[in-house]
Amino acid sequence: MKEIELGVYHQNCWGSESSAAFPEVSAREKGPITIMKRQNGKTTAHVTWDIKAQDKNSLENYLNFVKSHKGIMNLEVFRKTDNSAITSTIQKCVGSSYDTIVNGNCLYTGPIVQENGYERHKVLARNPKELINLLNELEILGEVKVFRAGNFVERKNDEPLTGKQFSALELAQMHNYYSWPRNVTLEELAGFAKCSRRAYQENLRKAEAKVFPNFIKGLKGSF
Repeated sequence: MKEIELGVYHQNCWGSESSAAFPEVSAREKGPITIMKRQNGKTTAHVTWDIKAQDKNSLENYLNFVKSHKGIMNLEVFRKTDNSAITSTIQKCVGSSYDTIVNGNCLYTGPIVQENGYERHKVLARNPKELINLLNELEILGEVKVFRAGNFVERKNDEPLTGKQFSALELAQMHNYYSWPRNVTLEELAGFAKCSRRAYQENLRKAEAKVFPNFIKGLKGSF
């Protein structure tokens, strides 16, 4: 079995355009996607999103951008802090990468994430041919970028991340902590997380210790 993480950039898609306009903001699908209507190649869907931003101003500008986009029929904010929000959208699109993936005999292994100009998907397929067919179908919809591809590694008896550990790791990734040279310091990340540097670093290191070994195992055979 093969696992792939890919991104799709859709022209005139609210997700692609909002994440390209606000690269410091990420939107992660939270819960199932509810398809409300399909007609003449057009899809209307209801989706809940977990939004993370750098600060209050960035979050407000992002939400206003999304709300005014022609692909959004309705946006409702259920919860909001200075740099995060839980939102519900009713959105419409012509051609759906979600439909393409599901109808291509592939399975999702993670939530859809709108980030840095791409609609990111983690997908599982039974063989390379299915992945090639999927990429060809997605390229009809827009620009496709493969972030990672390799053999699927079943992870058994892993100790799950706590909420604080997951948040610390997600925050580090969102602010490009793992780029080189680093774009952000631990002190700055702790400030975003509103906790001490020591507490943030402890949560981050514990999360890394749980996640990185399996990630490295998953890369075996890819080179």
